[in-house]
Amino acid sequence: MQNDTNPPCDLAGYIQRLKLQPLRESITIQNKTIPITKNTPSVKLLADVNANWILTRDNYLNHIMACRLCVVAGLKQPRYCQVGEKYYQDYQCATHELIECQQHSENPPQNK
Repeated sequence: MQNDTNPPCDLAGYIQRLKLQPLRESITIQNKTIPITKNTPSVKLLADVNANWILTRDNYLNHIMACRLCVVAGLKQPRYCQVGEKYYQDYQCATHELIECQQHSENPPQNK
């Protein structure tokens, strides 16, 4: 059977012949300025919250991957050992704190 398409060895040449727009030109970047008010969280606060979340996430994931008593996949209600439950609660609190802090930095309260 005769195939009318180019052989696979010409694929690189075909791709080079395509007239593609560079990715940089197709991305629009918006400059966003957040006014600094008394209620605006500082960059340090956001960094601290983010670092705290990463630490608690890592502790939680490392524990549930190693602990034979903690079962989180395939169940309607996950099962945790005592230490796993503590890590889970810490992770949930850190996640909520991170979300609130990010939402606050994106939507600062309006002063009336």
